[in-house]
Parts: sequence; structure tokens; C-alpha cells
Amino acid sequence: MQSDIRTVKIFMAEDNAGDVLLIREAMAAYGLSLQLQRSEDGEDAVAQLSLLQREDLPDLIIIDLNLPRIGGMEVLRHARSLRQLDNVPVIVLTSSQMKADHAEAEVLGATAFLTKPPTLNDFISVVGGAIHRLARREATEARMRLGILLALTYTVWIRRVALTLKIR
Repeated sequence: MQSDIRTVKIFMAEDNAGDVLLIREAMAAYGLSLQLQRSEDGEDAVAQLSLLQREDLPDLIIIDLNLPRIGGMEVLRHARSLRQLDNVPVIVLTSSQMKADHAEAEVLGATAFLTKPPTLNDFISVVGGAIHRLARREATEARMRLGILLALTYTVWIRRVALTLKIR
């Protein structure tokens, strides 16, 4: 089942409620509806991903590396082992700046690796690369719009940081 132009289905393995809120705020700011399925730990993420059926697939999977119980790399490895998720882009969103993590995520099949908080130029570069790879994989238009969604999410994040800095 494909999402329509106004609804984006995201599966998010993330234990930080603030990062989930950031995605929600970005969606609302641009009039997009979010259908979010969330796991707060890696063990639950593996279980939920295993249960997904083709008609219920998300448009995007976002995985934090630093998950409780089972780490994000294991969740990524599991997601990429599931045939029904072959064409679903997976974004690794993490505070890790280790090059080894980036390299491992790429080897495991991550579409993009985003370090929190990224610079605007790095973010645009990563999202642009992800969109290019999705186009080569003949992704649907809905999945290609997710790159724009991620850029909008970053914009909202930058605004929140700017407001925080002004307050201090």
C-alpha cells in the first residue's frame, strides 16, 4: 500500500522522544501527515520489522545506532536481511561521529548516515545522495519525497537550536 502525497509512513527505531518530536514537528510545519510506527529499543525494532507485511511497509526506516537492548547496527543488519524491505530506504540517524560506524552502516546497506546534529551542507549532501540512490533503485515518487521531508526536518531543527541559543 503506497502512501498518498500528504501522508508519509515512517518506522523509527529511536529511544529519544525529542528526535521523534522533531520528525513530527517538521511534518506538521509543512502540512504533511505522519503515520509513525516506533520502537524504543533494538529488540522491539527487530520484532516489529519482522512482522511487517508488503502491504504495510513504511516509506522510510530511521534507525538510531545507540539503542537499548540490541544496537542499531544489528537492527540495520536485520532490516536488510528481510526481502520485503529491499526497496525501503534506511536512514541511520545517530550522535556517533565515528567513521567506523559510518562505514559499517554503509556496508550493511544504509541509504544514508546522518550524524546528529549535522551541518546544513553535510545534510543536503547526504540527502541528495540518498535521493540519487533511491532514483537508481527506481523508488516510487513517495519515497523520493522523503529526501525533501528530511531536509525540512533539518530546517525545523536549526530553528529550534537558534531559538535555544537566543534564549541563553
